[in-house]
Amino acid sequence: MTRLGTAPRSVLVLAIAFGLHAPAAWAQTPSEKAAAEALFQEAVDMMAQNRLEDACAKYQASHELDPAIGTLLRLADCYDRVGKSASAWALFVEAETVATRAQQSDRAEIAGTRAAELKQRLSTVRLQIEEPGAIESLKIAVNKADIPEPSWGTALPFDPGTVQIQVSAPGYEPWSTEVEVPVGPADTSVRIPVLERSPEAPTAAPVSLTNASEPPPAQEAPPASSRATWGYVAGGVGLASLAAAGVLGYRAYALNQDSLNLCAADDPNACTTAGKDLRDDAAKYGTYATIASGVGGGLLITGLVLVLTAPSSATQESATPRVRVLADAGPRGGSVSLQGAF
Repeated sequence: MTRLGTAPRSVLVLAIAFGLHAPAAWAQTPSEKAAAEALFQEAVDMMAQNRLEDACAKYQASHELDPAIGTLLRLADCYDRVGKSASAWALFVEAETVATRAQQSDRAEIAGTRAAELKQRLSTVRLQIEEPGAIESLKIAVNKADIPEPSWGTALPFDPGTVQIQVSAPGYEPWSTEVEVPVGPADTSVRIPVLERSPEAPTAAPVSLTNASEPPPAQEAPPASSRATWGYVAGGVGLASLAAAGVLGYRAYALNQDSLNLCAADDPNACTTAGKDLRDDAAKYGTYATIASGVGGGLLITGLVLVLTAPSSATQESATPRVRVLADAGPRGGSVSLQGAF
């Protein structure tokens, strides 16, 4: 018994149409042979009961387990009876080729006659490309089976019924349609339009007309370091605080000196009411001076750290804030002002 390779039916039809041959066979195990024989006998009984669709499925399963010319001929005849003309024609062509190689002339003649008769009533589909070559890497599939580009425009046999056509290409929106293939003989043409580009498809970068030998435009110098700016600000405020501390301290000293004239010479703590008020004010200004001195010292140190750790840049000189502290003190009061440009 001649062995045959198996392939999906839709692919097999296209393979025969493109002039290809079925793959080489392989040896079956005894269990596979037994199962194939049981399926074959069951298919024969179903044919006698006119259960054609079920019989075709059994013949197909038997042939896949143990490919044989007799099973192939029965399966092709079953497909013809259920109206699958393209599948039947492809299998009869295959059976004729295999029978001829196996020197089974009677079976080869039967298969050849049936194939020639079926060829006269095939249903074919032509894939007409609207603009051939307009899109690279174009892919066309019919019932999920890829159709080689050389066959585009050729009448390809298909079983009557609904045929789904899918067209795709990288960077383009896919396109698909369904075509109802009539009972043959019939030739159906399907126009394949030019695909539209996908919205997310990358576009070509614009070509620069700038002379490559020209140097790139100079970049703007980076702005002055904000670290240095804040350092100068902190230092200026610190100096102002220290100056204020000096004014407040002098004010406390002056008030204390004035209180001595209102206190007993032999007992500095024995003062009139006015003298006591002056000493209280002196103590208050002394406290303010101490606080201002502490704050000013801290800010001055912070400003120095920020300035010393800031990145050096020639452009920072113009951005350096200018600070000037003005202090005015007298026996009855004082003032501190901070002037500058930031």
